Amino acid sequence: MASPRTESRRDVPRPRPPAEELTPASVVTLRTGREMPVIGLGTWMLTSHTTESVQHAFELGYCMVDTSSDYMTQPGIGKALRRYDRPRASLFISMKVEPEDNGYEATRRNLEELKLAYVDLVLIHRAPEKGVGEKLWEQLMRARADGLTRDIGVCSYKIEQLINNPERLDAMRLNALKFSRPNAAFDIAETLANLGN
Repeated sequence: MASPRTESRRDVPRPRPPAEELTPASVVTLRTGREMPVIGLGTWMLTSHTTESVQHAFELGYCMVDTSSDYMTQPGIGKALRRYDRPRASLFISMKVEPEDNGYEATRRNLEELKLAYVDLVLIHRAPEKGVGEKLWEQLMRARADGLTRDIGVCSYKIEQLINNPERLDAMRLNALKFSRPNAAFDIAETLANLGN
């Protein structure tokens, strides 16, 4: 006898962003009230012709660039930024620090490589092996207080790491969603929304 079909989470229709409406100028408002572009240039593995690629992205209307020290793209991005003829405030630069880093010192080093006074967002690149990176988070809070970054957040954390650490949820709300499997970003967004985040 066949078992009755049960509705799985995959069968539930999920809201999808209106892709036809997204442009390089589309933004989302962060909790701080600042706006962050939803589309930007990621520079992982862009170690050849970095400056030219970033300049071309700016010419196409992109205003967000993302980097990390392990991408080795900061010098080229910095050069493109210095060549850009628009105010720095018209751009959104995000960068990542590694879980084993001192968040404050890593932010300073990355800024030196970019030759910038501040970035718009610093993310913890991925969750540490143990915990959620409370000490690293405190170091990023110091970097933000000292004006090295405008916003801070986390990247590539799993849902379980966020919901099993409710004492950190309020502070660690911004999560750059990693699309490692279909609907992962929607699952995380839905879970955080249900938790009131």
